[in-house]
Amino acid sequence: NEILENAFELNDRLTNIENIFKYFEKFPGDKQFFVFKALLRAMKLYNLSYSSEILVIATKIKQVMFSSKIPEGHKAAFDMIKDNMPNNVKAIVFNEKVFLRNTKFDEFIYSPSPEFAKDDARLNTFTKVGKNNQDAVWFFETDNGGRSFYIKCNRWSEYLHAGDSTFNYDEKRRSVFTWRNRERLNEPSFRWKVELVGDDYIRIKNEAYDECLFVSSLKFDKDLRHIFTWIPKGKETKGDFEVCM
Repeated sequence: NEILENAFELNDRLTNIENIFKYFEKFPGDKQFFVFKALLRAMKLYNLSYSSEILVIATKIKQVMFSSKIPEGHKAAFDMIKDNMPNNVKAIVFNEKVFLRNTKFDEFIYSPSPEFAKDDARLNTFTKVGKNNQDAVWFFETDNGGRSFYIKCNRWSEYLHAGDSTFNYDEKRRSVFTWRNRERLNEPSFRWKVELVGDDYIRIKNEAYDECLFVSSLKFDKDLRHIFTWIPKGKETKGDFEVCM
């Protein structure tokens, strides 16, 4: 209990949580369930159920669940922990595919066919009404334990990224594309931080520019609406997304 309390009383909670991970890796896999349960209970006690650290914990739980250290009979206990997590966390970390619905316009982020390419390397990205389309399916991937994510389009296997300043639409809006070369680049413009907004919604912030993804009132045509990141960095009211499974 003292170790758990220290994780939340010190400023750098994320570092301390990762130190807890190192500590309980000494335990057999089936015993780690109790440490995860205590850790999440402490998160709730400190009103941190929707903090970014939850994504880190969920990513670690997923790693443990699918490791050979967990006896088959104990996996149900980890499933119970997973099922009690916020819906947005379950969708991002554990689900194979998600749809991202903008709450302002009730439209889904959509990666269209190659005819909408910006150039040989970049495909324009929009929102569109309706999710019954493989172009609107996305995957969240992480290679840093859930601190940030790559967002991959299912149909084209292309990664979402924020363009550099040469692709700015204007002084407030930065263009967002998928990368047509398919292999993600280990660059901050391809990484996105996720902020949880309650149980179902998220804000998505580009790591390179510290700018939130948002849906513009500006339409490309009658069906497609532009998405950008918001350069001024202030709260953008059109930047909340529901994570749908």
